[in-house]
Amino acid sequence: MERTHVPTVWDKVIRRAIARGLAAVGRERRLMVFDKLPACMMGVARREGTHMCRTRTLSLTPARRRSLIRVRDHAPTPYLRERSAALLKVADGWTLKDVAAIGLLAPRSTNTVAGWVTRYERDGLRSLRIRPGRGRKPAFSPLRADPGSGTGRTP
Repeated sequence: MERTHVPTVWDKVIRRAIARGLAAVGRERRLMVFDKLPACMMGVARREGTHMCRTRTLSLTPARRRSLIRVRDHAPTPYLRERSAALLKVADGWTLKDVAAIGLLAPRSTNTVAGWVTRYERDGLRSLRIRPGRGRKPAFSPLRADPGSGTGRTP
């Protein structure tokens, strides 16, 4: 009696990954995704060769590319490294959707990556930093406390 292969969930995942242009190697319950190139670079036509929206591009001079690579490799804060890596991938031809979904360590919104690209085109490398005034404001500041009241609360 011949044994037939029953497709598992992993087989479906691997098949979908390869269909999307992922270089994947699957073995039992292990799936390793090496890299995903944009469809336009792989020669794969999406939906009969038409794109549903305009593809966002970023053109970099060699000096700007070197500065982004330096920030990606040596910046002291992780968010700067992540943003510069995203910009380099967009400049290499990745779509914003691909960079947001699988191009970074954690998935991001496509609008977030688009905002990084827009700010970088407008303001350059300084736009990658978190702007002043962003984030949660302190609920209690010991510098503003009234020393005479003894309660530690602000008036």
